[in-house]
Amino acid sequence: MDNYTDTSTEYLTLYRGEYSGNKGGRHYSTDFEFAKLFTQSGKASEVATVKIRKRDVHVPSPIPYAGDEEAMDAAVAEATKLGKSAVMLSEGTGQPNSVYIINKSALVRRASVGNNKHIAPEYLYHGTSEGGFRRIRINGLLPQNGYIYFSSTPEYALSYAKRKGNPYGDRLLRVKNRNGFFEDENTGLKGDYRTDAKITPSEIEVSVMGEWVPIQSYHNQEINIMPLANTTITNWYKRAQAETTSQTKYYHGTPYTGVAEKVLSEGLTPPDLSSKERNFLRPVEGKVYMTKSLRYAIIYCLGGDMLGHALPEKWVTENPYGYVFEIAEENMSNNIQPDEDSIGELIYNKKFYWLNDLAKRIVAPSRLERLMRGEYIYFASVGKQLMKYLENWQKQEILESDEAHIAHSGTVSPTKAWRFDKKKSVLLKKDGSNFFELAERVL
Repeated sequence: MDNYTDTSTEYLTLYRGEYSGNKGGRHYSTDFEFAKLFTQSGKASEVATVKIRKRDVHVPSPIPYAGDEEAMDAAVAEATKLGKSAVMLSEGTGQPNSVYIINKSALVRRASVGNNKHIAPEYLYHGTSEGGFRRIRINGLLPQNGYIYFSSTPEYALSYAKRKGNPYGDRLLRVKNRNGFFEDENTGLKGDYRTDAKITPSEIEVSVMGEWVPIQSYHNQEINIMPLANTTITNWYKRAQAETTSQTKYYHGTPYTGVAEKVLSEGLTPPDLSSKERNFLRPVEGKVYMTKSLRYAIIYCLGGDMLGHALPEKWVTENPYGYVFEIAEENMSNNIQPDEDSIGELIYNKKFYWLNDLAKRIVAPSRLERLMRGEYIYFASVGKQLMKYLENWQKQEILESDEAHIAHSGTVSPTKAWRFDKKKSVLLKKDGSNFFELAERVL
């Protein structure tokens, strides 16, 4: 039995046997007695009870077996595309079905289903990325997996914006309280709120230079943001006009003289992969890889992360010189995407909460666990898997982060090049900041 006061058939009741070693999982049973089998002592008190809207649960046809990892991955991907928060799974013949939770925020843990009447403060706050901000200016705030999330304090919402590393300043939004905002009981944190209703741009303000400005009124031509509403130019806009932007430099490193000579004569061209074995680390066809990080390019120039260390004698004997190329942003095409390895690395470093949330919903738990343990081949493998699920604004947000590397479609010509004597690797600073003092300019 459950102790929910709401008996509406709109909700599906789920159960999970929990003890100290397995709390926080995503697998729930539709049967109370079956869930008890997974408790430590078989007591009913060790069974967690939750509810979820039936409309949020994807029921595939046929229902896949929970032990079939590939079938489960496919079902989760299908459910995500459909905007569902969970997927129904089979536990085998004669056993009750289970439900795998993709988005935990869809779960309701109290008897107050349909009766949550907590009133939010006068204003609620939402921190977002640069890509998200530009999208919200046009479309408003749209529920993701059923809800939009807010904080009752600007400081807490601002912490989310800061974690995203916005290039033009933290994007803090606020909306005025109206009917439909409820305290989010799933987070366990006071001051968290959510709504399942769309919020139009006309209801949203953005913090600019200490002032609250209607989001569609904000404009800054220096970063290509034009006004979307008729407004008077205010002091915040005049100050914003003083901001400046600069071209981004990208780097590419190789430890091989033969490869470098080809780049110098023909440009940086996608490699021929016809004879390359297909594995987790195989590059994407038709791409050349670059990075904003000089240090990362130097690692490729040396053949390994050996800045400040002497290289193995064999490395130096076979290839005495490594090369670093600089590519100007103006020389590149618009056809770029994040390097799949760096997507995995961003997940590992928990850079973007939405990226980790997407990974939890799409990637098999066993594969994601290996990535979070730091197994590098899963950085690339998971990155490749998630690439097709990323929206354009998400790709742009990744590309704008300092940690991201990029994959460029087609040939691109370098603007500068340096040759580095590998015997000098021991002289390099750990951050590579003295590389240009030690290297020889060849282009």
